[in-house]
Formats: sequence, C-alpha cells, structure tokens
Amino acid sequence: MELLTNWSKKIGLIFALLFTFELIFGYSGTMIMVKGLAIRHILFIISAVLLYIYCFLYTYINKIKWFDFKSKTSVFGSFTLMDWAILLFAISTVFSFLVIPQIYGGSLELAKREILDAFCMLLFYFPIRFMIYWQEISFEKFEKFILICLSFLALLHIVLYVGQTLNENFIEGYFNFLVILSGNTAITPGIVLGHGGYPRVMYSTSIYLLIGFYLLIKKLPKWKIFDYIAMALFVVALFTTMTKSLWYGVFIGLGLFTAFYIVHCLIKKQWKQLGQWLLILCGSVLLVVTLNATLFDGIVSARLTNSFAITENKSPSHHENNKNKYMDLDNEGAVTSNNIKVKQTELLLQAWEKHPIFGVGYGSYLENYLRSEKAVFSYEMFLPAMLFKVGILGIGLLLFIVIFSVVQGWKNTRGRPLEFFAWFGLLLAFGFCIQTNPLLLSFNGISVILYILWCCCLMKQKNAENRCLS
Repeated sequence: MELLTNWSKKIGLIFALLFTFELIFGYSGTMIMVKGLAIRHILFIISAVLLYIYCFLYTYINKIKWFDFKSKTSVFGSFTLMDWAILLFAISTVFSFLVIPQIYGGSLELAKREILDAFCMLLFYFPIRFMIYWQEISFEKFEKFILICLSFLALLHIVLYVGQTLNENFIEGYFNFLVILSGNTAITPGIVLGHGGYPRVMYSTSIYLLIGFYLLIKKLPKWKIFDYIAMALFVVALFTTMTKSLWYGVFIGLGLFTAFYIVHCLIKKQWKQLGQWLLILCGSVLLVVTLNATLFDGIVSARLTNSFAITENKSPSHHENNKNKYMDLDNEGAVTSNNIKVKQTELLLQAWEKHPIFGVGYGSYLENYLRSEKAVFSYEMFLPAMLFKVGILGIGLLLFIVIFSVVQGWKNTRGRPLEFFAWFGLLLAFGFCIQTNPLLLSFNGISVILYILWCCCLMKQKNAENRCLS
C-alpha cells in the first residue's frame, strides 16, 4: 500500500509538471491532439486522478479522519473559511452548469463549452492544498521551475513581436511550423492585430506574465544576474501584448508593493534595498520609454493616451501636431472598444435584473447582442457577465473567496509583511486584468487563481513552521 501511495504521488507530480508546462506553452490547449482529445485534457486527467488517489491513500495509511470537524488533524477539520468558500463555489458552479440553464431553456452544450474546463481545473485546488497542509510537496522547487518557464515564455513573446514587426507573416509561419511539427493535428489560435494593423502577441497564456513579476518580487533583495535579465524580459514581453488591462494590472500591483516597500525600507533604514528596487523601477521605465520610441514605434504611448477615450479626436490641429502615426488610429479603436464595453455592461446588467439571485446559468448569452459567433457566451466585461450568469449567489461566493484569502494571507504573514504585499499585488493585478477580458473561465485563468490560493495556504504553513522554530 505504501509503495502504491509513493508511486501515485511521484507519477502524479510528474504529470502535474508536464501539465503546467503545457499550460504555459500550449496556447489554447489544442496544439497537440491525440485522437481528437487535447493533450492538455489528457495530462490534466492523469495528474488529477493520481493525486486524488494519493491523497485518499495517504489518509488511509496515516489513519487521518475525514469528518471530524473539530480536529485540525482531520481532512475537513483542517479547512479554513477560504477552503469552504471554494468548495461551495464549486458546488454552485455545478448548479449553474447543469440545473439553471435547463430551467431557462439554455444549452447544455454551450454551458459545457464555457465552464467545464474551468470547473475541472478548480477541482485541482484540493489535492495540492492537501499536500501543502501535510507538507508533502516542495513548492520552492515548483516555483523555480515556473520562473524558468515563464522567462522563456517572455522571450517567446519578444521573438514573435520582433519577427512580426519585420515580417507580417512571421507569427502565421510560426504556427504553421507548429502544425507541421504536431503531425498536422494542431488547432492554433488566431493572429491578433491592433487597430491599424500593428502587431500584438496576446494569448490566454500571456496572463502568466503576472506570476513572473510576483516570483521576482518575492526574491528581493537577493537578486542574481538571472533575475535582472528575467525582469527585463517580463517588462518587454508585457508591452508586446499591447493589452492595456494587463499593463494597468501590473502597474497597480507593482505600485502597491512599491508604496509599502518604500515605507518598510524607511522604517528599517534599509537604504541599500530601497535604492536597489528604485533603480530596478527606473531601469524598467527607461527601457519602456526607449523601446516605445524604437521597437514599438510609439504604439505604447498611443495606447496609454487613448485608454479612456470615448469620443474620437477629429480636431485638424490634433492631426497636424500628432507625429505618432498610430495615435489617431488607436484613438478610433479605443473609442469603439470603450463604447462597446459601456453598452455591453448596460445590456448585461439589464438582463441580470430579471434573474438577480441565481442568474441564467453558464453558456447563456444575450440573443440581441453577440460578441463572438464561435463563443456566443463570451463577453469582455467580467463582472456584469458573471452577474448575468451566476447571479448574486455566485458573485458573493467569489467575493468570499477573495476576502477570506486576503484575511488569511494577512494573518499567515505576520512578521513577513513584504511577502503579503507581494502576494496581494499579484491578486490585485489579476483581478484588474480579468475585468475587461474573458480570461478567467479557462484552464489558464483558473490556474492563476489556484496559484494565488495555494500561495496563501503555503504562507500559513510557513507561519506554523516559524512558530515551531520559535
């Protein structure tokens, strides 16, 4: 029995690493297909099943009780409010997936397409959380692996952007090469271009750049040469996405951390550490300004200037004085995009008011307002769309998860405030980013949420270890 337990753990973790690697570099998850089934699904099923088996065997061998709610040494007794909120949200997701759409005449097939992958990924939380609690997993090694992978992901963003800038068929050629490499079974994502035709390297995997920044911040002030190089790669890769929500998410996350870090260093009189971080920030800003004038050809400044434009600037003097050739084109695109978001929000909220408690279920859409013919249920505005689909109940459970994780994270990092503010910065960055992009309900989006929650569990474990040492 012990041999089976050990092997299920080892093989499960190996497949979990392969699954993680595929999540980072596999784009939409259909780059490798095996008899019509995506390799992402295969890796997920194998790793999840083996890790769940390991957890059940571990409780059996070590005689750990399941339902002794008063004991911290039982499975459910060790649950925090955050864990219960996640479990309840998983249950409510099943309800919004299988029951609600049937009540309101929704499509089970559309509901499956929208939420099944995200729901399955959500269930991955529990075995890893179990292993963290019973100290059966080394998260430090996992994070080193993640940082290396994300550095290569950032480098790939830069290569694709530079290549597309030099040759308008570069990214298409890259994906065609991957199709041939996979034996002509790969289903590749679409090519993303900005308004006016400028290149963008933005895919669902780009959201992982947020984790890259967090992993580097956690290592302060003990940076090595690799960390400085990685920071430069993440900064450049961030702007190759040409995605304002991602930019502002990073700005908010880093801004929060920087404000606290300055206060912390001033109180502790850690002038060297403060100078190091301020130089890193100044270097990053200088890098962006330089690249905006060269590689990015003024697109970054144009995107930032037009972030909140709601009317087109048609002033003749504006066009005459504007030396940035993308400024007017981007202004036109930004106005169109922002007006769409305003209208979309109004229509979704009006539809939500008809079914405010439970919503109308996953897979639902506004019949008079579609944003995608292929994924009719997909809308950019996250909060109104989720209200429309899962109602106050579903959104309330999401908020409970966030609130309980923040409270728990603060308690767990007493004596290590920098760690909390780095983690909280990542949470804010991701929360801001998904508000105007349909990124959450996917393997990639939920995996970021799970990583944030696992880090919270890990902080609690560190807190317990520190108490034992003291």
